Amino acid sequence: MISELRKIKNLEKKNLTKERLLKAAKKIFAEKGYHNTIVSEIVKSAGVGQGTFYRNFIDKRDIFENLLNELTEKLLLSFSDMSSELPKNSQEYRDASVRAIRRMIKTVIENRELVTIFIKEAVSVDRELERKIYEFQMKFAQLAKYYLDYAIEKGFARRCDSDIVSKSVVGLGFSFLNMWLAELIDEKDVDRIINEVVDFAFFGLAGNTGTIRKE
Repeated sequence: MISELRKIKNLEKKNLTKERLLKAAKKIFAEKGYHNTIVSEIVKSAGVGQGTFYRNFIDKRDIFENLLNELTEKLLLSFSDMSSELPKNSQEYRDASVRAIRRMIKTVIENRELVTIFIKEAVSVDRELERKIYEFQMKFAQLAKYYLDYAIEKGFARRCDSDIVSKSVVGLGFSFLNMWLAELIDEKDVDRIINEVVDFAFFGLAGNTGTIRKE
C-alpha cells in the first residue's frame, strides 16, 4: 500500500514534470509558433520522454490551451489588489486602475512572443480556442463593469450603460495591444498611453479633469 508521504512526493514530482513541459512548450511556441511546433521538440527541450508528455497532456493543442489559461489568470491577477481593497473615491479609483494596468502590461512584456502567438494563431487552431480568446476579452470587460458599477453606486462615476462603456474601453485597450505587438507603438510610449486611456475611460471627450491629477 502506498503511504501518504509517497503519494505527496509522487504528486510533487508530477507537478514539477508538468511545469518543465509547460516551460519548454512556452519557449518553443514563442520561437516557432503553434503550427510549426511538434511535440517531439517540446519533450526534447524539457528533457523527458514522449510517454511522459502524454501522461500530462492530451496533445499539442492541450498544452497550448494550458499556457493560454495560465497567462489569462496572470493577467487577471493584475487587478487582485484593486478587488481586495476597492477604491473609496475617484482619485483612488483612477490611481488603482493605472497601477493594475501597468502590472498587466508588465506581464504582457515578459511574455510578448507568447502573447503574439495567442493573438495571431489561437483563432486559427479551432473554433473552441477562438471562443476562448473572445471569452478572455469578455472577462476583462466583466471586471471593468464590476468596478464601474461600484463607482456609479458610490457616486464618483457618472451614470451610464456600464456594459457598453466597459466593452468599449477593453476594446480600445486590446486595439492598442495589437498595435504594440505589431511594433506600431514604441515601448517608451506605453505609460503615456495607459494614462490617456484611463482618463478617456473616466472623462470621455469632455469633462472637468481638475479633480484628478495624473501620476
